[in-house]
Amino acid sequence: MKCSTITILLAIILNSFTSLSQAQFKSIGLKGGYNISRTLAWNDPNYSSNPFSRKGINYGLFTEYYLGYNTFIRLEAIYSERGFQVYDPQEIGTFILKYNYIEIPVLLQYKFLVGFFLKPKIFAGQEMSFLNDAVSELEIQGFSIGKDYKDELNPHKYGIITGIGSAYKFFYGIIDLDIRYDFGISDILADKYSQDPGSRLNTISFNIGCAYNL
Repeated sequence: MKCSTITILLAIILNSFTSLSQAQFKSIGLKGGYNISRTLAWNDPNYSSNPFSRKGINYGLFTEYYLGYNTFIRLEAIYSERGFQVYDPQEIGTFILKYNYIEIPVLLQYKFLVGFFLKPKIFAGQEMSFLNDAVSELEIQGFSIGKDYKDELNPHKYGIITGIGSAYKFFYGIIDLDIRYDFGISDILADKYSQDPGSRLNTISFNIGCAYNL
């Protein structure tokens, strides 16, 4: 299942880059945002079964290519802070997992023609992520004990993104706002845990970007 998912995602990304050869380069810009991420499938008897979210930031670059008929392909390269927290009843504390990724989302956008300055949009696509670092922390009564957790995780993560937003045009620039949800479709735990239910990260992000429009 994992290999087939990776194959499908790679095929979609390759198809996206092939489409770019016939697309018109429209804009390049910077973006940043606020992440709220959690897992819906954490299942470890040593911890609470109801994990709660970790808050973090994301920032990076993006470009957009015009395909015609108000349709665009958007490519991003971003650094993103993700993770989640679970309550540890044995230690009477909180177990915090912090995962930081380099992410490459590929999004297909449709922009509505409301006016010259305002263009609402909907979008969907996929993202490939590369694990940059990971830390686990145990917080007990105000004290924090941390250790490197990178070896416990898969080096790559895959997800499906959907969202809505709007672009505001001014002179040669664009202010871009969006809200997106990233559905994790791959197990973040390393292969040695493959017999466990595992966990998948799901994240809602609030983003703002500024681009130069060509």
